[in-house]
Amino acid sequence: LMWTVLAIGVGLSYLSTFITATRIASVVRAKYQKQYFEAILYQKASYFDDEDHSHGTLTSRIKDDPMKLEELMGANMAMVYIALFNILGSITIALAFAWKLALVAFCVVFPILLFSSYWRLKYELQFDKMNEEVFAESSKFASEAIGAFRTVTALTMEDPISERFEKLCNNHVVTAYKKARWVSILFGFADSSTLACQSLIFYYGGRLLSNGDVGLVSFFVCLMAVMNSGEAAGQSLSFGPNAAQVTAASNRILNARKSKMT
Repeated sequence: LMWTVLAIGVGLSYLSTFITATRIASVVRAKYQKQYFEAILYQKASYFDDEDHSHGTLTSRIKDDPMKLEELMGANMAMVYIALFNILGSITIALAFAWKLALVAFCVVFPILLFSSYWRLKYELQFDKMNEEVFAESSKFASEAIGAFRTVTALTMEDPISERFEKLCNNHVVTAYKKARWVSILFGFADSSTLACQSLIFYYGGRLLSNGDVGLVSFFVCLMAVMNSGEAAGQSLSFGPNAAQVTAASNRILNARKSKMT
């Protein structure tokens, strides 16, 4: 009965949390998208001479960058706060019931998770930067070709233009595949490290249980608390790709606002 009451309480909490987060995210996106558009309109003429500031690239960024901010301020950010509260609550419960097992678990589990998450986020930032550069080049090329469609049609350059665009995309696929091989190893390590740490908890907890240092109830309560904190940490680590994408998007929005003519 109390488990059912807990489920109802958690459901209501999630409902109110995500309604609030969705509302905040929609307001943030609407305001920043308007400011981003106005900032681009009031730029100096030299601003558009930059190769990264072609009208095709800027049009794509006006749509995509505020959307990434919306993802950051919406359900994804709510999940991070939920994960943090889960971790704090799990640590408190585990220390209260079996402090020896809790200390071993958190001293071993969390350093490994932090180390794996650091390398995962580092390579995610590099991978996102590489994707941004490649897609910016291809979108700029496509925008220039479409803008000069009369010249392309008059010179019958449709096939060379299409082949050039396909070559840009294929090069990106090859480069991304080479990069993904190493990133996949880090992702696998980050996901499997939680299971390895849980096996250590089972081993050490079984030793304490056999020696009579902890009771059966305390062992299982501490075990469930540690596993719950591991799942919460996994949820927060999964936010890494969105954080990597929103970093570049927010920097572009802020730079556009700074260079806006008054």
